[in-house]
Amino acid sequence: MNRIRSSQCLQWACLGLCVITGCAKKVSTGTNGGTQQAPFEGTVGRNVILQMPLDNANKLVLTQIGYAYRLAIAGNDKPPKNMEELGVEPKNLKTNRDMQEREIIVLYGVDNRKLDNPVDYALAWEKTPDNNNGRMVLMADYVTVKYVSTAEFEAMKKAKTEVRSK
Repeated sequence: MNRIRSSQCLQWACLGLCVITGCAKKVSTGTNGGTQQAPFEGTVGRNVILQMPLDNANKLVLTQIGYAYRLAIAGNDKPPKNMEELGVEPKNLKTNRDMQEREIIVLYGVDNRKLDNPVDYALAWEKTPDNNNGRMVLMADYVTVKYVSTAEFEAMKKAKTEVRSK
């Protein structure tokens, strides 16, 4: 038991040292081989280690929104038009970053099958940026979650609801 606990402490110490010394500044996005700025870059000390689990939790919140979107499309063969069709309660459309609750904006009625490259379009994002001037964004492929700076977010394409005439 003590060996397991020692191993876990060593892992956390190595992770903390890696973050503080800067060897973890860039993170691979995995989809296109590029890199993006890590959410903890530019911060120092204990705040970094404390923020990383929250970033992972916030990423999970956005991933769950993407999962709910996929389920809604699979069940109805059309994207959800509102929060009830999405099946997510309003209390679950919030993240907690920098000790502040942040509302999540979700675009409804977006069918990623009609988009050229869904990974290039934002589907859901934190309404306000964090202390590092960035926010978590769910892309329109319903899977990819990115941390982007405010400048990148402003330049990013937002998915739009397709309006069809009757």
